[in-house]
Amino acid sequence: MQITHITKDDFFTAFSKALKASLTPRNIQTDFRAIGLIPHNHGSVLARPDSKPVKPSLPISYSGTPNFWVTKTPQTSHKINLQYADEKDEKFKFKDSPTT
Repeated sequence: MQITHITKDDFFTAFSKALKASLTPRNIQTDFRAIGLIPHNHGSVLARPDSKPVKPSLPISYSGTPNFWVTKTPQTSHKINLQYADEKDEKFKFKDSPTT
């Protein structure tokens, strides 16, 4: 018998059972041991390849010059308000332009 459809309620019931079955102390300890955390093994941890964050290159504008504006999440309420005001101004500029 092959299941081709599952309801949300059935999914969450099955997911809950599968999660409980998989998160056993033995599985967790095996995974930690596999990556060298328990027992603490510097050699195993340090032998892993370095995962360095990739810095994205600056996007190139249509004119061929680098575009130095980089999106960034605002960190203060003042910066959020400035971003909101900028977006409002942009929408106002195009308010009366025809849609295509």
